[in-house]
Amino acid sequence: MLGAELARGQRDDRFPLAPARIVADTRAALGREDIVLVDTGALKMWMARLYPTYEPNTCLISNGLSTMAWTVPGAIGAKIARPGCRVLAATGDGAFLMNSQEIETALRLGMPFVILIWVDDAYGLISWKMDLEIGRNVDTTFANPDFVAYAQSFGATGYRIESARRTAPGPAHRTGRRHRVGDRLPGRLLGQPRAHRVPRRPGRAAVLAHRETVGERAEPLLSTPGPDRDTFTSRQSQPA
Repeated sequence: MLGAELARGQRDDRFPLAPARIVADTRAALGREDIVLVDTGALKMWMARLYPTYEPNTCLISNGLSTMAWTVPGAIGAKIARPGCRVLAATGDGAFLMNSQEIETALRLGMPFVILIWVDDAYGLISWKMDLEIGRNVDTTFANPDFVAYAQSFGATGYRIESARRTAPGPAHRTGRRHRVGDRLPGRLLGQPRAHRVPRRPGRAAVLAHRETVGERAEPLLSTPGPDRDTFTSRQSQPA
């Protein structure tokens, strides 16, 4: 049943993006031994439900204590521990803004990885739970910065995502010396998964890709990679 739901998501070209499409594209972009770190929030419900794993320690989720904002610094640690693997930090906008300064650490250390931000301008899981418990949510929304400009402020480069078929820059841009960070991959964060009652509300998602690339975007970053499966690979920064 879950495999069929993921397959439907993979074929879903609607825009704004459905969460299952984002999960399917994330899975397609990463190899079996690559690592995704999933932050706490509504996206964790989708990733835990639909993301297939094939090797130990390749999908890391903070259950139990459900720590927020651990994935960006965690991605740095994962890249140090397994430098040959592609690493993706999947995080909500609320969690991302709690620890996003670690982009500077990653850039300074030359740790290339990708940050995928699911954006709904809210603490979405809290909104979800409050809606279910009391029929409304209180003080769970907030305003987000321009993530393209935010990326640039660290010396990275931002992307604005505009369709399901252009999720972010692709393997054509894996050479060069500039760090790129992407932004605005609209999608419904709280679309309704099968067999679950979930309030439908508009949302967005965003991709922050810490990688060295050059040129304008031409191919999707989070779509099925080519035979070399090099979608997320980039060279580490060279000292100035």
